[in-house]
Amino acid sequence: MNWKQKLLEIMARMVAMGLFFFNSVMASEENPSMRYIPEFGLIESNTPFFVLDESVKSIQGGSTVTIVQGMMDSQRTRITYRVENLPDFSAPVKQQISEICHSQPELQLPDGGRFQGHVTSGTSWQSGYSRQIDFPTIQDEPKTAKLVFTCLEQSIISSDLTEVEMDLVFVPADPDAISFPLITIPSLEAELSSQKIEENSCGSEIQLAVHQYVKTDQSIGLFGSLESLSGNSQIELVEKDSVHLIDSSGKDIPLIENRSMSDRSDRKTDQRRYPWLYFTEGNIAGGRASLTIDDVWIRVNANQHLVFETGTNPQPGQKWNLNQPFNICGRKIILKSVEVNAEGDGFIFQIDKPDDIGNVVLMDLNHTLLGGGGGSDESSFRYRDGIPAGSIHLTLVNISILIPGKWTAVLDLPALSVSENNDASVSTCLTLSSWNKALQDSNPMPENLDGILVLYNPIPPDYRHHVMTTNLDGSDYQILAQGNRASLSPDNRQICFSNDSGLQRMDLETGFVVPLDGTLKNDSDPIWSPDGSRIAFTRGPASGLIGGPGPYRIYYGNTDGTQLISVLEDGAANHVMTWFADGHRLLYTVAGPDGASVKSIDLITKEIVHYFDTNYIHSRIALSPNERQAAYEVMLPGEHYGIQISDLDGKHAQLVVDAAPLVVTKPFWSPDGEWLVVSVYDEHFSDVPVLALIKMDTCQIIPLTNLHGSVSSWNP
Repeated sequence: MNWKQKLLEIMARMVAMGLFFFNSVMASEENPSMRYIPEFGLIESNTPFFVLDESVKSIQGGSTVTIVQGMMDSQRTRITYRVENLPDFSAPVKQQISEICHSQPELQLPDGGRFQGHVTSGTSWQSGYSRQIDFPTIQDEPKTAKLVFTCLEQSIISSDLTEVEMDLVFVPADPDAISFPLITIPSLEAELSSQKIEENSCGSEIQLAVHQYVKTDQSIGLFGSLESLSGNSQIELVEKDSVHLIDSSGKDIPLIENRSMSDRSDRKTDQRRYPWLYFTEGNIAGGRASLTIDDVWIRVNANQHLVFETGTNPQPGQKWNLNQPFNICGRKIILKSVEVNAEGDGFIFQIDKPDDIGNVVLMDLNHTLLGGGGGSDESSFRYRDGIPAGSIHLTLVNISILIPGKWTAVLDLPALSVSENNDASVSTCLTLSSWNKALQDSNPMPENLDGILVLYNPIPPDYRHHVMTTNLDGSDYQILAQGNRASLSPDNRQICFSNDSGLQRMDLETGFVVPLDGTLKNDSDPIWSPDGSRIAFTRGPASGLIGGPGPYRIYYGNTDGTQLISVLEDGAANHVMTWFADGHRLLYTVAGPDGASVKSIDLITKEIVHYFDTNYIHSRIALSPNERQAAYEVMLPGEHYGIQISDLDGKHAQLVVDAAPLVVTKPFWSPDGEWLVVSVYDEHFSDVPVLALIKMDTCQIIPLTNLHGSVSSWNP
């Protein structure tokens, strides 16, 4: 969950469950003192505004750095840059972790002074990344500076590295021409309706308010806050699926949270207030709308203590069973055990807690700690000077609690009409409601539908990925080996899969495993050719990190790993998807900043054909058996996963899966081309996905809840 990524704060005020708050619907009015500029945020009206004269590009060691945007007002300078074609690491990352650059560029003024900035947003697509950084404003004329890179983030720091300086020239711009007015919603007396607060629930009053909105050509941005009226609470996080906007027609409007901008409030000076900014996606019917927040994560200062004895010489792996209960806000937390970590310089705590408890932070406040954190069922910290002997005085500092609320604000919104992709909304088969209905219905497997599936899935106790085979009905289920994304040979006698040593080939009759010569730890996604004589695969960066930064190449060779031939080595993030039936073309994707490009390459002529682009960087492309259609993941409004099918050239796109908040991914065609099998993450079953079948012509859904994981092969 997103709350795990929040920085831990030692001191926190108690927060609580609250009451409904309604902003009465009244005429809104334009705020003459503030305006909104897309990609920048709020600016004061009549303040000078500057933009970058032109984009700036520099090539460094094979990587291309492009400053794509620069904007500046009286308070800050915002720079957006892109780095493409990251170089490969020359050795596994564990051997050179200290040599990897983690620095951000600095803004150098004409007098030589430098500013450090802070990253407000960024994306990564394996072979590159983009960053948006805010610096202080440039006070003096002319408005010029240099963006200085001491090294490129995610690249190796070499001895001959020199600083890269990129000249920036800012020119005046008319803010009224590129900005939109900020509309203030009148501040009225709150109309509060009470909600029963459970005894000892850490409950007090939380108020939701929408203060302002801005209407652009493509969206409406809502500026608001959650606030503790009693002043004794701190709100930690609101998860995206907990926020809902319903327009006057009753339509649920997708929302995207923007964490890089706010309403110029500074939470550091007012811990009671949690400001937020959401942008709508799609058309909106004008009139009365309602914004509802279902629940919030709060941080509670527990301040409870425990003492236990370690003896004179605690050793790595040494464990103490404590089973110490704590009662906080009516919830029981049990500290089950304490174990010395593998390094021997800290503790790992195993914790039993209710589902609505998130982080549980334990610390030794009597000694200097290097750091620590909390997870789903454990907490940990390390000592700077090693574990002290004797008594350890633990403090349960704070915990995160999910508080239900249903806070609602009602407001008037203007109508908004934007162009939408009507082709992608012809028919949606798998939705949340159709999935729940299919779970209740009796859905027997069609008699003529069968075959052998190859799955990959993390399994306990260590939850490492394993590959397995099974019949479609779940019979003859076999866990074969630790590995990932296995491909079944056309004759159903062998599989090829990847593990930490490279690509492996297994004989399914004998279970004998043979490594493919010449393959490496960073090789993945093996695919058998139609005649079974060759295997194509993707070679990642030499670091061996799954999804790590750097170039991704495509190779193919004999099934024993000999005569490996490089297909694509152009510095991009190329990923092989499948072979065409002719045996001399490969379908592949190229990950980029805006999604994935779907292409093919002819192994004989080297001709590359571009078919279409998706809006999701990690789209997996499943080619139908007749090679006329493709199925693939897309990102839907509100940052939800969907699955779409289209002609191979991208035309006649049809959305077949839109099941938010469920996550549905990894489509794969049946051998007859009439069904798709997909992976459905439904928390009511387990932490791993279950399978579902979708009939393409009728939208029939058959849940396969006895099968877990994702399908990487389906042979007749």
